[in-house]
Amino acid sequence: CYEVAEATTLFVCKSLFAVNSDDAENWQQVLRALKNKHNTLYGLVRMAHPDFSTKGSVCLTFAFDFHRKRLIDVQNQQKLQDVIHEVTGKNLKIECLVDKDVVASASNVSPNVSVSDNDLASISNIFGGGELVE
Repeated sequence: CYEVAEATTLFVCKSLFAVNSDDAENWQQVLRALKNKHNTLYGLVRMAHPDFSTKGSVCLTFAFDFHRKRLIDVQNQQKLQDVIHEVTGKNLKIECLVDKDVVASASNVSPNVSVSDNDLASISNIFGGGELVE
C-alpha cells in the first residue's frame, strides 16, 4: 500500500482485496479472537475488506470513513495489532482506506451461520411477531 497525500491519511492498496486461503483463515481467526477480547473493535473490523498483498502489512478498506477513523485511533490499532500477532505471530502494519463503492464485508468474511426455527421463533417473540422474508 502507498500513502495518498490528503488532509487525512488514506492508503491505497496495490491489489484491493487480495486474500489467499491462508490469509483468509488467519483473518477468520483474528476476527474470532477480536470478538472474544474486544467485541466493539470486532464489530468495526469485521466491516473491512482485508488486503494482504503488501508484505508486512494489512490494508483494510471500509465503505465508510467513520469506520476508518475509529480504526486509526492509536488504542484500537494497538489492540488489533496485538491480536494479529497472537494469532499469526506476525507484526503487521495496519493501513486503512475508504472506498464508498465497497459493500461492508461482514457477510464475506464471517463464517456461515445457520439459524434454527427455534431461534427465529425467539426473535419473533422478542419483536412481537412479524413476517419472515427470505
